[in-house]
Amino acid sequence: MKDIIYFESVYRKIHIHTLQGMDYFYGKLSTVENNLNNSVIPFIRIHQSYLINYHYISQYKSSKIIMENGAELMVSTAYRTVVKEKMHELLRLG
Repeated sequence: MKDIIYFESVYRKIHIHTLQGMDYFYGKLSTVENNLNNSVIPFIRIHQSYLINYHYISQYKSSKIIMENGAELMVSTAYRTVVKEKMHELLRLG
């Protein structure tokens, strides 16, 4: 679980981007998100299609996040406020 950089939903396929590469399974990103709610590793939903591991964020801007693997992921307008609050919360917990 700690090697997962982010999940990406493409139609009904969930791509799992990890340190070792990429794999996928069929499902819904909302189901993955619900299953990870009580996880020790903080995952943040930044877009309808992206669920990211907080520990692999390289740069954070209000409209996009750059992951340590170089992926540039857009933060949708609908999620910007929630992402900002979650980022501040996680930075405080440090």
